[in-house]
Amino acid sequence: KKGVHTLTASYFVDRLVTYKPSEVITIDLIIKWLSNAHEFKEFYPELTAEDFERLLQDHLHRRDSGEQNEIKYRIVAKCHTILYGLLDVTCAFRNTDATNMTLNTFKCIVQAVSSVNDAEIYQLPNVDRATFQNGSVDEIHTLGKLFTYENDKIGKILGIKDSKKLEETLQ
Repeated sequence: KKGVHTLTASYFVDRLVTYKPSEVITIDLIIKWLSNAHEFKEFYPELTAEDFERLLQDHLHRRDSGEQNEIKYRIVAKCHTILYGLLDVTCAFRNTDATNMTLNTFKCIVQAVSSVNDAEIYQLPNVDRATFQNGSVDEIHTLGKLFTYENDKIGKILGIKDSKKLEETLQ
């Protein structure tokens, strides 16, 4: 109905029918469901669901996929249609958790970030993820909060030591 293959829609329905309420729906779980889409198998029949999941995770973590970059870009481009199909299914089941996480997954794929919470920060150039995650004393998740600090402090928070790179980031 929404441009999603019937086998993909059937898989999503099956996931929601057999869903255990004790299982927490996360972005990674939605990515796992997404990686089983029949559309991807039509594009690349030689690849497995695990391959597609790895490529989608590479996209979210902005990792190079080597020779499979073109494949990654093609499946990422198809994700919005499949996620809209999943959204229809989750709405039909009135599963608020799955619906919200589907929307969050869509945001993550569009922004190429692995977490919705810090998406604004991770889109800045030159950010050292490890330093940001480990070194932040305050709860900084938005640019508004980040820019309340002096430039030197912002550089320390983001893990940017080079002043030229910091200037580029702050522009």
